[in-house]
Amino acid sequence: MELEKGTVKNTDLASSVFPDVSLPFVVDTALVDRILPPGDPTPRRSARNNKNTSIVHEANILHNPPPEWKEPNMATWLNDIGVALERIYQEDSHKALGTYINADNEEVVIPRRTWTSVNATNILKGSSIRRKPDLILVDETSLDKPIWPNVRALSEVTRSERKKNKTIKDTIIQKSYITTTTQANRCFVPCLDFAHDSFTLTIIDRAGLVHSETRKVCDHRLTLLRIIIGLMFGRPSDIGYDETIECDDNGNATSITINNKKYVVEEELFKSQSMRGRATRCWRVSRIEDGISEAYVVKDSWVDTRRTQSETHTLRLIHKQGIGRGVPTLIHGEDVLVAGGSPLKPTYSCDSTARRRGQEGLVEE
Repeated sequence: MELEKGTVKNTDLASSVFPDVSLPFVVDTALVDRILPPGDPTPRRSARNNKNTSIVHEANILHNPPPEWKEPNMATWLNDIGVALERIYQEDSHKALGTYINADNEEVVIPRRTWTSVNATNILKGSSIRRKPDLILVDETSLDKPIWPNVRALSEVTRSERKKNKTIKDTIIQKSYITTTTQANRCFVPCLDFAHDSFTLTIIDRAGLVHSETRKVCDHRLTLLRIIIGLMFGRPSDIGYDETIECDDNGNATSITINNKKYVVEEELFKSQSMRGRATRCWRVSRIEDGISEAYVVKDSWVDTRRTQSETHTLRLIHKQGIGRGVPTLIHGEDVLVAGGSPLKPTYSCDSTARRRGQEGLVEE
């Protein structure tokens, strides 16, 4: 299989993907204590004492996962946690939950995201590959008729122990492949799976598959809560999107921002079907400047960092040497930047699959 040799384990994957600074909450036991059903008064943080002292509340949602791990039950449980977090945020902040500064330097709010199990027994439309995802995270606006291009994250649910389940890894890979190939702005796909009494976070990107430790829900609530918050309320780049590419409801690119200039996509010229590797894509685009419309071709691909020379450098060198006849003229080339840091004060750095792997706690398998 394509990803078989690209599988690694990051023991701190949740923090690598969803670091403290990117989250709208401080993830600690004080927050856990406040995750209660509507109508229950939420305990406030003490201004004098911010110790992580947890009072187990019999109605606490996070402390009470469904007794039977079926897809509809798990979707309801995750959504109940999300609703409780929204209520907590409204009590503590004047901003809308999910507010961030986008690639155009505008303050925007993510659409409300919801887990659904409606396709656990029905083929999810939007791809020629017929699969039924257990749970999918989608924008609430597409909840009535979800399709693969609308999937924000995946979740698989099984009652058997993960180490005894022989199909869950392949299932995650297959459904991540569909998600990636139906969304032109996908960089990676996150999947939170629940097996028996435990959970695992898996990320599939162009370098392969990286997964966390499998941890028991009852012993690692803070890690699970970090993942849930990141998936439901993180900015698009936090859950695997290239924010420089805008797509329509069918996952097709409509515009691409390059060098702070927005180009309108006229036609997709080429799309690699490979999951791992360069994943090259090309579009015919246009841009109007000074009343004149100019046509261009945009090429997007992932590059092996071990290479000493980039394609951009090579094209510049060819034309500098005067041997560029028949070779496309390079207008601009750049590494794609990804937002990090605070959602409202983002810092930008070159995107890399190493961000999900880190240097610490990495085990090759």
